[in-house]
Amino acid sequence: MNIYFKLIDKTSLNEVLELFKIAATSIQKKNLTQWSQWLNPTEKDIEWLLDGFDKNEFYYVYNDENQHIGMFRYLNTDEVYWETQNPQARYVHSLVVKKEFGGQNLGELILRKIEAKILEDHCSIFRLDCNAANPYLIQFYENLGFKQVGTFHKNETSSFNLYEKNLLIK
Repeated sequence: MNIYFKLIDKTSLNEVLELFKIAATSIQKKNLTQWSQWLNPTEKDIEWLLDGFDKNEFYYVYNDENQHIGMFRYLNTDEVYWETQNPQARYVHSLVVKKEFGGQNLGELILRKIEAKILEDHCSIFRLDCNAANPYLIQFYENLGFKQVGTFHKNETSSFNLYEKNLLIK
């Protein structure tokens, strides 16, 4: 299956919020609290989205049949989670695959396509994070060759594993 990316703009705010809400509901069914803010987003959450739209950081993912299958945020820097910025690194947040397209290994396919985008941007380091209490996502990232390189403590009850993959080492 081929996939491609298309920039999201602020006119799609409600659709993006709905994608987050559906994903958060699904995550909660696994007894995880990750993304619970998207069930009832605050003004600060909305500002975070609008800022990403303004910076051309959010992308929809489409398959070769022009079906909208998901989205993600692609950043040149991530000062909130990563103290050490690296000009060779690119950062991904908020990867969502629509539920009706689940079970097709699309998450892996999307991440591989993002790897190609990172290399096209003349960078070599792929960074992302996940809730430290999410064993499903931890295993998924590690199976794709990401190495945990740190932990970010958002607050007393929420920690995130920081993952990195060097794309030039084979």
